[in-house]
Amino acid sequence: MTTHREELLRLLRDAHICGQGSARLLMVLLERHPGRGPCSATVENFLSRTLEHQDMLAGCVARIEENTLMQLPERSDPVELFSPEHSGTKDLSRELAHVRKCLSQEIELYSKIIATAEAGGFFETRFICEGIQSEKSSMVAWLRLHASHREPPGLH
Repeated sequence: MTTHREELLRLLRDAHICGQGSARLLMVLLERHPGRGPCSATVENFLSRTLEHQDMLAGCVARIEENTLMQLPERSDPVELFSPEHSGTKDLSRELAHVRKCLSQEIELYSKIIATAEAGGFFETRFICEGIQSEKSSMVAWLRLHASHREPPGLH
């Protein structure tokens, strides 16, 4: 039987992997659609925040493991789940929708992390993950609004 601590560490590592995938998707989005004005600036901000979230997750793991060396994976098979569905397409709307879907999956994962952190008494981790979850929710809301103006009916 796993402890709250072990489960929390597993979930934090999963979140780190998901965050890597999201960061990669955001980078691809910026590469494929350079100079899209406010859209590019917002996506750049999302990428910056996503990378900061990675550092925050690494700090949580370090505190829980009580060491300074991070043992978070650089790459893992689950990252493949986050590769663009239509890697050859340059359709901004589809790519925004795919990023939104991936971020929504992350939000669900953060709900599990927050509950596990709370149950295990890891309140600092819970607080940090609530903040990350809130920012991810804001990203999803922006993507939903922004992509909805560009998607043909039926793609929501």
